Amino acid sequence: MVQNNNEGNIFAWQSIIDDVLKVLNKADKTQMEELDIPSKRDIEKEFQNILDQTKPYLPYLAALGGWKLVKLIKDEKININWEGFAGVVTAFAPALTGIAWYLFTRINSTAELLSYGITVAEAIPTIDLNLPPGVNLGAMFSVGDVVLQDLVGSLVEGGKALVGIWPSGLVGQSNQELIEELKERARAAGHNV
Repeated sequence: MVQNNNEGNIFAWQSIIDDVLKVLNKADKTQMEELDIPSKRDIEKEFQNILDQTKPYLPYLAALGGWKLVKLIKDEKININWEGFAGVVTAFAPALTGIAWYLFTRINSTAELLSYGITVAEAIPTIDLNLPPGVNLGAMFSVGDVVLQDLVGSLVEGGKALVGIWPSGLVGQSNQELIEELKERARAAGHNV
């Protein structure tokens, strides 16, 4: 009688797996610790270490991959639907321009200073610079938090200097009382109200 070799291998593996499961079910915590299974933190640390070691080579791998892709396209082994590709690029053009502008501001200090001006100008509703939306997006992303914080701070300081009161002093006053107080201050300043 001829025995099927694959069938014997399956039964052998099944018996090995059953034995391992029996051992694991009977094992207590000390026996499990002896197996030296790494924790999630150790695995993440090792992965980060490997990633840090390969980072210097990533540009070379990208260049090699790009070269291979161009070669495959030229040899017509890969057929690309360029109409569909153009549609995707058109749809994501503002985001791509914004990313490019952001990266450009990280390497060029003049572009970063220009981003400050763009952000201030675009924050004012009456000013439109007619820049591409991606440039506005990149400028806002790179310096927007600092500029808008300074702009709002300037508006608050200007309001305090103009009116002479801090908004927390307005709490508890009715609208009519507030209007009368502002009129009195305007008259005291020489305005005809």
